[in-house]
Amino acid sequence: MSPHLAAVRVLLPQIDLDDDTFSLLPWLETAVPEALTRSIARAGLLHPPLLQAKAATRFRVIAGRRRLLALREAQAAGCLCLVLAAEAPDLEGLALSLEDTLALRPLSAVEQALFLRKAGRHLDPGQLAERYFPLLGLAPGMDLRKPARLLGLEEPLLRSLHAGRLGETAALELAALPFVDRWALFEIIELVGIGPGDQPRLTAACQEAARREKRSVLDLLAAPAAKEILEDQGGGPTRQMERLLAWLSEGERS
Repeated sequence: MSPHLAAVRVLLPQIDLDDDTFSLLPWLETAVPEALTRSIARAGLLHPPLLQAKAATRFRVIAGRRRLLALREAQAAGCLCLVLAAEAPDLEGLALSLEDTLALRPLSAVEQALFLRKAGRHLDPGQLAERYFPLLGLAPGMDLRKPARLLGLEEPLLRSLHAGRLGETAALELAALPFVDRWALFEIIELVGIGPGDQPRLTAACQEAARREKRSVLDLLAAPAAKEILEDQGGGPTRQMERLLAWLSEGERS
């Protein structure tokens, strides 16, 4: 255990659940998984949340926010927590948040990007790469501007990227487009259910056709022929996308 951590029983009203200092997502989750609710009802809280002291009787969450929300729903008074000392640096809290997530699964591209942004406030790029790129599975020479671009996306796109519906390659391509074009492509990806492996083909074909015809992607996809393809769901997502790609590769269209 970290020398700055201590086991403390904390009352739920003392915990600031809106403090996102150590959150690895740009939004705070509010949904509590039913499985967690049932587990707490059967056996109580098995894994103590991680907190940091903010003041004598106030705390912020490092990890375990959904566990705390589930306890609040169960009208619990408080619980045993592992508490990081108030004087510990923010980077230590971030590192604990990272480890708590990595113990369960790899980070999503969104979580990686936000962790790198927050840790980058305390480390120079060389230190950041040396200390954390191996943990995150990132190439040693990765350009830090790449994950930073992802965080400029709108929340629905970030949520889709975090959930794995939107691929990182396509997300970076969308980030470079004007908002209206980005949104038009994203809506099609979501509507049709185009997988991450096929999304770059669609974004590239749309941009190429738009450049060729000197039109916006939004204008291109608003064409009646495109709408007809998108409304015909009989052949499934793969068939829809192939029809759309074939239409995009054609010559001038009205």
